[in-house]
Amino acid sequence: MAAEFLVRVRSVQAMQRSVLVMPFRCLDAALLIAIVGFVSGCSRSDKTEQPKPIVVSTPDVAGNSGQAEAPKSDDQATETSHDDPKPIKEEPPIDPMVAAELASSALANEQFETAYQQARIAYRQAPEDPSVMFVMARVLGQRQRYPEAIGLLDKVVSKDPQATLPALGQSSEWLIQDGQWGEAEKRLLKILQMVPSVAMVQRELGKLYLREGRRFEAAKYLRSLCQQGELSVKNLRSLIRLALELKGEPPTEAYEPIGRLGVARRQAVERGYQEALKVLDGPVLNRLVLADREAGLRGRLLAYQKDAERLEAWAAEFSESINPKAFPDALFARGHWHYQNERWEKSIADFKSVVLADQTDAEAYFMLATLFEQLDDEAKANAFKQRAELIVETRRQAESTVGPEGIQIAAIDSLASTLRELHRVDEALAWQALKIAYDQQLSKDERQSAMESVNQARLQFLKTSQSEPSRSFILCEIED
Repeated sequence: MAAEFLVRVRSVQAMQRSVLVMPFRCLDAALLIAIVGFVSGCSRSDKTEQPKPIVVSTPDVAGNSGQAEAPKSDDQATETSHDDPKPIKEEPPIDPMVAAELASSALANEQFETAYQQARIAYRQAPEDPSVMFVMARVLGQRQRYPEAIGLLDKVVSKDPQATLPALGQSSEWLIQDGQWGEAEKRLLKILQMVPSVAMVQRELGKLYLREGRRFEAAKYLRSLCQQGELSVKNLRSLIRLALELKGEPPTEAYEPIGRLGVARRQAVERGYQEALKVLDGPVLNRLVLADREAGLRGRLLAYQKDAERLEAWAAEFSESINPKAFPDALFARGHWHYQNERWEKSIADFKSVVLADQTDAEAYFMLATLFEQLDDEAKANAFKQRAELIVETRRQAESTVGPEGIQIAAIDSLASTLRELHRVDEALAWQALKIAYDQQLSKDERQSAMESVNQARLQFLKTSQSEPSRSFILCEIED
């Protein structure tokens, strides 16, 4: 098993190393998190013949043998007690590897009860064998007995460290399904420590963070996936605006918000800032508490509402000790608090920090424009205002890319052009590739040629020393 697993891990690592030369990939469908298909190759048996039917022996009433006697013929049944005893026919020993193979095959064919019975047979005979334990864990996971399944996988790792990656990947998926968000995050991050830039793990982390409302943290992984050539409408739309979702975001169960932070960010767009504040001030949701981040968003929403009194109360508690986890929401709030108290320079410093962390924050750029107007610096005010308006335009364009009938490719060209103006070239290229993928008027050859052209542009972009917008550009060439 160890050697077989290593081959699979190395194939995954090789795939990751080659990702920069791979074409764009459309990956909107949900993908399994299991890292290397460990379970499909966990059996040690190399037999090619069909396994013999397995007969489960049962113990006699005294619990002595555990083996059943061969059925007697009618003649044997009439023999007197003094006849010589007939030898008991012994059943062949059960091969746990065969049973594990049958269980794994049954799982693949969605024959879940058969899988359960075969896994039990294998586990009774070889309860300490890592491959058998892994199959049993899969069966328990399918039956939503997540704590038991995860415990078994942890035992697998303790017995065979080579199984660490698939065990961490599979258990993190079950932890998410079981609502153990924090533990799932720890395991996914541990995988990235071992094998950096694994796309499937970045995808799961990005999705988890989006659901939790940790959109600024999700952006790191969504942008990495974008630069690796993955095409996901959800991910690309999420990168257009980080602080809140775009309007008209199609609801999907896979991205259902969780916790007060996630639900509040969704409510702020769908039902308004006051409803979002009610969520943040309400009971804990989904057993998820992100107090610092929730406080940061609360301050941002109060600033959006221009609620001076409540923002003063918020600042009294948070303005001097902003936790990095609340950044940049809390800095936006504090910048607005400084503004309403006419501390112009401090307000400018905070809003500059906000846009350096999140160049999609049009509201912060508008505030910078307002601040420089207060200082009678029209040139700087106009520069920040124009940037803010350009960012707002990307939101409008991105919102129009999804309609009742699906992707609206007509809006993509203008969006890609605006993103290029904002030096967000990686996103622009991904949107262009998305248009090619969805354009039904292209022939197969035309689509392949167009995709190759965009992919070459992506590779060239990634080779440049300045693949991210510069600080001076983000600050509209205004550094003082």
